[in-house]
Amino acid sequence: MGWHDKYALAEQFYLHYGHCCIPLKFKTFDGINYDENGIKLGSWLEKQGCAYRDTLAGKPTARIMNEERIKLLEAIEAPFSKRAYNWFQTFEIAKRFYDYHGHSIFPKHFKTLNGIDFDEKGPNLYTWSMIQGKKIRHSIDKLTEEQIEALKSIQFKFPNSNASRTWEYNYSLAQSFYQENFHLNVPYEYMTPNEEKLGSWIDTQRNHQKELNSYQKEKLDNLSMIWSLHDNNHEINTLFELYGIKKFLNKNQLKQLKNYPAKEVEVKLSYLVKNGLPVIKDEKINEIFFMSNLNVEAKYGLRIKELVTKQYINKEK
Repeated sequence: MGWHDKYALAEQFYLHYGHCCIPLKFKTFDGINYDENGIKLGSWLEKQGCAYRDTLAGKPTARIMNEERIKLLEAIEAPFSKRAYNWFQTFEIAKRFYDYHGHSIFPKHFKTLNGIDFDEKGPNLYTWSMIQGKKIRHSIDKLTEEQIEALKSIQFKFPNSNASRTWEYNYSLAQSFYQENFHLNVPYEYMTPNEEKLGSWIDTQRNHQKELNSYQKEKLDNLSMIWSLHDNNHEINTLFELYGIKKFLNKNQLKQLKNYPAKEVEVKLSYLVKNGLPVIKDEKINEIFFMSNLNVEAKYGLRIKELVTKQYINKEK
């Protein structure tokens, strides 16, 4: 397989995940899914970094790459590529995001010039944070003590630190997943780009919920945690039959809806019916079911959590 073939895999990784921080041991045939027998894409990218730096430094080595390859690697924001912002300029933008939001969990594809508003001309903070994690995890282009202290000041989650083994750190990974997908039904085998086993951690919380304290359970409830997948699927199927919508849904819609808590699905169904709004339109289910609760509140003025609580208190009475 030639250089451009491997680059095409790296490009697929970038287009799918929104960054090019490919784990060193990542192997693949399609650029997205890990395959033990696949191309060693992570180690290939690391070698490109060495060649890239040698080329810029003018070193006469056999790894010198041409201008075309440099432009291609910069196009997918390879972690070693030359950027418009130096490290501390980007950090200051990340710090303004932290000061405004109170955390450093950056949304995927989020580019900004001021740390608050999206701006296509700004650096991608999510990609930047992934790069810092990769540098720490794989000891590539090590960060200086000053940079590490700066990251600590915004509560950056260090993948190789003891924090990675704490409940709060894993919760922050779950929170990031929720912000992207609006649910917490994470596949067991799912791993973050930094190779943290988020899927198995979520499964552990579900299977050992009696051992969680009230604080931990409430935090996961805020992310719409489904505590019993079996019970939730049964409730969802009952709702589909009750509202007569199952026959209108294709397999993908059915599967996607089962990622969400049945209680929240029921509240949304009830709202649409009571207000004469279509549940199914143009053979597609209403977008409200695939929106985060914050977006639902912003667009429809509905506080899903409050409605769920009221509805089920009334049912118990």
